[in-house]
This record gives sequence, C-alpha cells and structure tokens, in this order.
Amino acid sequence: MRGRKLIIALALLPALSAGCSTGADPGGGGDAITAPGTVTAVVVDADGLPVAGTVINKFQAASAAAELCVTGEDGTCTFTMAPGEYELTAAYEEVAPEARTVAVASGRTVTVEFDIALIID
Repeated sequence: MRGRKLIIALALLPALSAGCSTGADPGGGGDAITAPGTVTAVVVDADGLPVAGTVINKFQAASAAAELCVTGEDGTCTFTMAPGEYELTAAYEEVAPEARTVAVASGRTVTVEFDIALIID
C-alpha cells in the first residue's frame, strides 16, 4: 500500500506544481523574472561638480528595510535592490535632508540626481 501512495503522489506532482513559479524565465533563458534593479544617486553642487561625502539613505516602507551609502569622489553611490518603490534621502553635513521617491523595475537602472545647492537653499 505504501508504494502505491508514493506512485500516486509522484503522478500528481506535475499537476500540483503547474501554478507555481520558480522565478525562471518562462522563455527558457534562465534569467529570473524578478531580477534586481539598480539605483544610482548622483550628488552635484551648483556648478555641476560631484559632491563627495553625502549620505544617501535608501528606505522601503513595504519591508521597513533601510541601507546607507556615502557618495565617493565622483559624487555617486549605487544600490542594487528588489523591484518596488523606495525613498532616497540625501543628507550633507548640517543641511536639511532632501528626499525623493523612486520606482525600481526588474533589471532596470534608475539615476536620481540631488543638487546640493537646492538642498542648501
């Protein structure tokens, strides 16, 4: 009897898993359907020059996840994240932070520019 139950279970497996998603590309390419997206924050001054040392905070309300990044000499920092809506906040020294909402799509890159002169004003 035990062997018969196993055979029935194995026979039903394809039907039971028909509605399941493995995250694989249905076209057979092997790429994940929910590939992460990329957001690059760019901070410049009034002359368009990069501003290093700006703290960028990435926050997603849906998951309450946060992550910090500090811009390098080129004024940029990059986050790789799951698709969804995020808030990026730029904070530079004692200046009031500036926030932007960004939508991240699977496999896409978004650039968000912060003008430090506008943050100071």
